[in-house]
Amino acid sequence: METHFFITGTSRGIGRALAERLVKNPLYHVVGIARHATFQHSRYSHVIADLTEVDKLPALAEQLFTEKPTAKRLVLINNAGTLGEIGYVGEIAESSIIASFRVNLIAPALLCSLFIRYYRNLNIPKIIINVSSGAGKTPYDGWAAYCAAKAGLDMFSRCIQIEQDIRELGFRIFSVSPGVVDTQMQQEIRQAKTEGFSRIERFRLLKENRQLSTPEEVAEKFVHLLDNEDQYPEVILDLRAL
Repeated sequence: METHFFITGTSRGIGRALAERLVKNPLYHVVGIARHATFQHSRYSHVIADLTEVDKLPALAEQLFTEKPTAKRLVLINNAGTLGEIGYVGEIAESSIIASFRVNLIAPALLCSLFIRYYRNLNIPKIIINVSSGAGKTPYDGWAAYCAAKAGLDMFSRCIQIEQDIRELGFRIFSVSPGVVDTQMQQEIRQAKTEGFSRIERFRLLKENRQLSTPEEVAEKFVHLLDNEDQYPEVILDLRAL
């Protein structure tokens, strides 16, 4: 089935690994959305965008969500995320809190809304995967904005699915925690100041003990989910359990 993907955060980490994995399928076409283009392929195109600039997303959607006459399935993957400044509320920059909510919650929420608006009348399967985090379910000191945004993304996803079950427009919504993955975000965590994050040693040990998943391993599990989405009726998923 010819599938068109829209993936945010494809310049590195999970997003890039996922784009590289998907284009191996000759029926898959990927549009990446990120501040930098770092990957090239005949079935990959890139749109430069800064997701902190949320007021520009409606105009971006006009460029992204065009007619796809050959598509048999459409998939939006809101992968981009930022941990932001690690530290305690009242001690970190307010601009970091704003940026965290914009990238981790507001941007994916708006892209979900625009994706549904543009493709609601298209009678083919349509999937939204919001990349969430275990931090949306467990509070961490020093990560308040990130934890709150990911918790909000989980709930937003659940609400959309209820709406789609009522409207029956052919959308499936998932909010998926990928587990602890060896990305730049993990590097930032390990380099944090101890006074701003009490659990830093746990994350350093995960790296030392080789307990981090690779972006490529995570990409394979996302492909498994996409190939078997009917087996997973729940909105909230942990990729490690798939």
